[in-house]
Amino acid sequence: MSGGLSVMSLEENDVTRFLAASTHLGANNVNFQMEQYVYKRRQDGTYIIHLRKTYEKILLAARAIAAIENPADVLLGTLVPRPLLAASLLEPSLTRSRLPFREPRLLVVTDPASDHQPITEASYVNIPVIGFCNTDSPLRYVDVAIPCNNKSPHSVGLIWWMLAREVLRLRGTISRKLPWETDVMPDLFFYRDPEEQEKEEAAKAEAAKAEAESAKRLMLLLPHQLHLLLLWQVVFQLLLELLLLQLLLLLLLGAPAAPVDDWGQTGDDWASPCHWNY
Repeated sequence: MSGGLSVMSLEENDVTRFLAASTHLGANNVNFQMEQYVYKRRQDGTYIIHLRKTYEKILLAARAIAAIENPADVLLGTLVPRPLLAASLLEPSLTRSRLPFREPRLLVVTDPASDHQPITEASYVNIPVIGFCNTDSPLRYVDVAIPCNNKSPHSVGLIWWMLAREVLRLRGTISRKLPWETDVMPDLFFYRDPEEQEKEEAAKAEAAKAEAESAKRLMLLLPHQLHLLLLWQVVFQLLLELLLLQLLLLLLLGAPAAPVDDWGQTGDDWASPCHWNY
């Protein structure tokens, strides 16, 4: 599908993002309806998803979303916590996924296995469904299946990012010639558990507190350390002055006379009475 036009082909940067987010890694099981999206199977039993088919389904899903005039008719129905920033970028009303008495024209889910209830309810009123499907995901009542790793937060966030980018391109909001990642990074679409964020913030606060206490103790010990440093400096200066004084005395007094080995060279007078032997 994407091989006809170069502008619709899978780019190398997108492939790199897929591989970095582990989008190509499926499950250890495969649904018979998902076999068409499987590239091969690794030795450890993990099925590899065909990334070109993933990109083609992203383009198809983006066209289905962009074809709906009122963005409020696109519903994100999910029972598991997933990133909803992509929906808020498309339209802020898309995040109202829990309003009662709504009949949308399109439903987008991130896991058909976990979101089977909204998918089943959508089938009662013939609402098309777009789903992020792993290799073991059921495709019952799913009209557009995007094959991807829907268990990894990075993979799901990247699919949302690419889907939002393509929808904005089709609507003319952004240009295909300009890289969208300069304005909106894919990292903004990664889901982060609020409890983990609180733990990280608490750990950062504890680290900052420990650093402040360490700096405070250092400031308390600093005067004593400076006092010892000044004392050692004075002692070293005194020793140096003493050494210089000794060298100066040696230079002023001169070196001692060398011992004479030859007795004939002695300067004593042997004729004096002090050398007579009685």
